[in-house]
Amino acid sequence: RALRNELGRGARLGGPKVDICVVFCGLNDFKKLYMGRTAGTFGRDLRHLIRELRRSLGAECDFFFPALPMEPTRFPEPLRSFVIFVGELFDEEKTRLKKDPSVGGGRN
Repeated sequence: RALRNELGRGARLGGPKVDICVVFCGLNDFKKLYMGRTAGTFGRDLRHLIRELRRSLGAECDFFFPALPMEPTRFPEPLRSFVIFVGELFDEEKTRLKKDPSVGGGRN
């Protein structure tokens, strides 16, 4: 609600139109995997965030979700492969959301 109020205030004051919103997310969620934070939970929360942002920024605003940079990780095997695999699960949630018309995705 606070986010919506702050973003909406800029729009009410005639602020510039927002064409794209870059959302950096997933790494802290990934770190909480051992506490039960799953890629599915992350996806549901991200879907809610995007709906809130869309209400505030407008239907024409597009979203970009950068991937987690897991490939350069220096963990020893087999931990390295596990970290890359789990990171890809979180990135798949971002891709799924981008294609979901219920949150205004699918334009790119």
